[in-house]
Amino acid sequence: MRLWRKALAVVAGAVLAGQAVFAGSASARSIELWVSTWGTDVNVRNSPTGGSVIWQIDAANYPYVCTTTGDRATYGSYTNIYWSKINFDRDGNGYYESVGWISDIFIRGGVNDRPARDPYILC
Repeated sequence: MRLWRKALAVVAGAVLAGQAVFAGSASARSIELWVSTWGTDVNVRNSPTGGSVIWQIDAANYPYVCTTTGDRATYGSYTNIYWSKINFDRDGNGYYESVGWISDIFIRGGVNDRPARDPYILC
């Protein structure tokens, strides 16, 4: 019973940290979750509500942190109130150490007014 509680705590901690959990042969291990984006010069903001643009990204894969609701974003026929927190490589050193918010419009596989990731992690 004690081992089960410990395994559950590891899984819960990984989910809260935005990581997927895989059952290993002897113990649980985790990996980062990623999202695939589309578009060029996609604004990255410091907040999903009233946030300022802090960077722009192009179509690529980025480490995913979590999803929340925020300001309505519109791009052509696409519209969404969901925003995803991602890590991005701001200085080109190959490390995704910067954090910002992008509209779920620009995450591949999304639909209007729904979270693009399924399942998603609520911030």
